[in-house]
Amino acid sequence: PARFFVGLVTVCFTGAYALVATTPLVERVGSPWASITGVKKDRRNLQAPEWVIPLTLVNLVFAAFVVVQITVLFGGEQHVLRTTGLTYAEYARSGFFQLVVIAALVLVVVAASVNLAKSESERDRRLMQALLGLLCVLTLVVLLSALKRLGLYEETYGFTRLRFFVHVAIFWLALVILAVMTAGVRWNARWLPRIVVGLTAAGLLVVNVINPDAFIAARNLVRYEATGKIDTYYLSTMLSADAVPILVEAPEEVRACVLAGHYRRFGQPLSFWSWNLGREAARDALASTVRVKERDCPGPLEYRD
Repeated sequence: PARFFVGLVTVCFTGAYALVATTPLVERVGSPWASITGVKKDRRNLQAPEWVIPLTLVNLVFAAFVVVQITVLFGGEQHVLRTTGLTYAEYARSGFFQLVVIAALVLVVVAASVNLAKSESERDRRLMQALLGLLCVLTLVVLLSALKRLGLYEETYGFTRLRFFVHVAIFWLALVILAVMTAGVRWNARWLPRIVVGLTAAGLLVVNVINPDAFIAARNLVRYEATGKIDTYYLSTMLSADAVPILVEAPEEVRACVLAGHYRRFGQPLSFWSWNLGREAARDALASTVRVKERDCPGPLEYRD
């Protein structure tokens, strides 16, 4: 009930905000808003030197970061092993959080530049396209670095739900930046908000089709076959019923442990109020396997966080 209430309030406020934002505001005589807003004045646009110099400096900072930190960006496992005190978790996470901040700032810079800068002449427009395009390209390099770091992390510790959605966020940000670059080339961004909303909706649809927990279980089994390493505690306790039909196909030596926690949750018949297709499929899959006691399986791994 609490989640439903929060969702309902969020939908109502979001709808109200969208309605107000898309409705022209008419200030009548005597309106309480008239004394606050006052008379609308023409906005002063930035002249060429006022936006060329900052954008050039920002590009130089990004380029210097990529060049100087090339070992950090693409050093991979050898860099982690050579760097004192740097763990795989710190290596991957630092890249991702840098990515979030940089991507957000880049989108803000692009939006502010297009809206505040005066680029009426063809020369000014071409110059702005070049500067903002270079900034977006350098941001994509940082995205690629974060993706590489995350791949290294997963090769070492396996897939988790959090790491899966980090993948989704990286690809979504990359597509948004590519859409911004396309709008810059065409010098027309009226369609950009609709594209971003469409990309977000399409991303959610793809995630649901992929079935995250089943995908995570499958990737961890592939990793086990390649390396002999598997986090049985995570697979048996942290994933939903959607992962069970995949986990029952695990090699016999680890099958019982990756399913141990799922027996406790889905091994018994479900009540009417708890029934759904995923849980029913999990129960049917568990019916054909041998149950073991959870104390016979390893506990949480210290390196997993």
